[in-house]
Amino acid sequence: MVMEKNKWGRPTTYQVSFIDDAKEYLEICKDELDIVMSQETESKKDINDNQLLSETKTTRVWLLRVKLPSIEWLAKYIGVSRSNIYKWRDEHPMFSDILEQILEEQADRLINMWLAGRYNWTITKLLLAKHWYIEKQEVENNLKGELTIWWILQNIQWLNKNN
Repeated sequence: MVMEKNKWGRPTTYQVSFIDDAKEYLEICKDELDIVMSQETESKKDINDNQLLSETKTTRVWLLRVKLPSIEWLAKYIGVSRSNIYKWRDEHPMFSDILEQILEEQADRLINMWLAGRYNWTITKLLLAKHWYIEKQEVENNLKGELTIWWILQNIQWLNKNN
């Protein structure tokens, strides 16, 4: 299929190869651990019989590089606008399936990595709202009790007027 060029240079015509591109994108979206700092320290300890024991410790500081899959980054990866992604989702069932896999991976990773203590709760909660996970507070509305109190007050006023 020949792609049409628009004046901004982004493809607007759907291609079946975008499904493979989306699968490839999902495969490369894996979090990575990078060593930010590595430091070796050597210490010598005196033990009871005046022998010196040499010990080397290595301390590493790790940085978690999060590569969470998203529709926005998929659009950037295949070089199309986000609105085209959403349009194609509605028009092409196979493309819709791969988008669903991306969103499922995103939700699954957010939950599991937060439970493991690797993702910040505030950011996780914000992103999970896109997946209809919401923090809910139950508020009890006791309308029956309010109506009962209103009825008693009305009767007291009526009794006061008639006595």
